[in-house]
Amino acid sequence: MQYEKRVLHVAASCGRQCPKEEKVKAIAKKEGWLTNVPSFTDVLQAWVSPLKTAIEENVDIMKSVVEQKWRGIALKDFGEAKGKGVIATMPFSKGDVICDYHGKLLSEPEGKKRMEALEEGAMCYLFFFKGRFGTKLCLDAQTFPCECHPAKDTFGRRMNHSSKAFNVKPVVFRLNLPDGAKDSVLFLATRDIAVNDELCWDYGVRRASFKGEGMDLEWLDD
Repeated sequence: MQYEKRVLHVAASCGRQCPKEEKVKAIAKKEGWLTNVPSFTDVLQAWVSPLKTAIEENVDIMKSVVEQKWRGIALKDFGEAKGKGVIATMPFSKGDVICDYHGKLLSEPEGKKRMEALEEGAMCYLFFFKGRFGTKLCLDAQTFPCECHPAKDTFGRRMNHSSKAFNVKPVVFRLNLPDGAKDSVLFLATRDIAVNDELCWDYGVRRASFKGEGMDLEWLDD
């Protein structure tokens, strides 16, 4: 708790300017901290840009996360070769919030246990990421439908992969949801998106990521 408070203090002390490593070290030195000294990486992760603040304080976005009702997107079945995906039903501009990756928030160890328990060849809907305070977390969208929205097929888990033509990217935000502040992953448009464009993001994995087991997965090269 002390470390998190110090990280927030340093991040706030940097103001509207993106933190620099020298600045972070200078603030820590001025405070006289010898233990629990905030790392530059964690301060950078905790620092909130004006754009991020606007998103985190947007009531409509938080409502969409809670209700899982997102405007301008729809599921589409691309057939046996590709399966389900997500398309835009209205234009989006670069930087717009598209939807979230919706799932149960777990610690990284919990997520890895669930991943190890998956049957061989099963699709994995576990999203590992680093939270605002440097905590390693996992969003579990493996359970379908989810406990909180039993009648919905959430969009984030259905977006397909593209390492070459992705048009959205996942970004970590700290949202004040009804059950408390939580690290959440929102997908932002990386460029302008037209109606009927498929929404894809780079999963961050390559054939080599699977230690040879993914060498026959051609979709990883898209």
